Amino acid sequence: MEAYGKSAGLKKLGIWLSYISIPLGIALVAIAGSVFSVVVGRPAWQGNGLPLYFLVSSLVVGTGLLTFLFVWFYPNKEEQEYIDTVRWMGKLLLGLLTVGLTAAALGGMVLLYPGIPAQAEALKTALFGPLWWLYWVLHIGVGVIIPIFLLLARTPSPKQIGVAAGLLIATFIAVPLNIVVPAQTVIGIIEADLVNSFFGPTLNAGYFPTSSEWLVTLFALAFGFLVFLFGFTVLRLRPRVDETSKEVK
Repeated sequence: MEAYGKSAGLKKLGIWLSYISIPLGIALVAIAGSVFSVVVGRPAWQGNGLPLYFLVSSLVVGTGLLTFLFVWFYPNKEEQEYIDTVRWMGKLLLGLLTVGLTAAALGGMVLLYPGIPAQAEALKTALFGPLWWLYWVLHIGVGVIIPIFLLLARTPSPKQIGVAAGLLIATFIAVPLNIVVPAQTVIGIIEADLVNSFFGPTLNAGYFPTSSEWLVTLFALAFGFLVFLFGFTVLRLRPRVDETSKEVK
């Protein structure tokens, strides 16, 4: 049963749920950014820019995910409508990538210009610290520059757009890591006197994601992919293939 294609009521419900999910998704991301910038007491997370950065980055990766799924899982890849839609989504993804890159550059300048050690040192650690490759190679190189070059082609093929979206999704893990890890590791630099004043098994200024945190992240990714596969294979929530019109053509 092609549930989504045969039931007009289900299709209408899906459209309304899509509309509802947009403000809810924006609110969720903004709240997560607000928690980092207000509730949690790391100086590098404080300010009004972090919720906006979370929002822009989520729009970029969300568009990349939708583009990736549409490119590789749409059933009728020979249709002109499919090619036109993929190219439109590629242009949208390119525009959001440009906006995200500009917002990140402006945010970095805002942190560096005042010269506040608690904020500037965290950014310098992300750019030039031990995990510099995470930002420059994984995030900027593989996750931004290569996708932009693929999307800048005059008439990019659907495969090019799909590869660009896949690279963006695969390297997005670098974004939260560049926000969380440097702000934690910089404690030993800007708060050295406070850190050295107390000793104990749980008072450790060094930070790196634990195995439990990595496993939780992998579980969340695997569960999301499982939900997608369930809808795609079991519920068959995909565009219906009209065999009659196909034979007439």
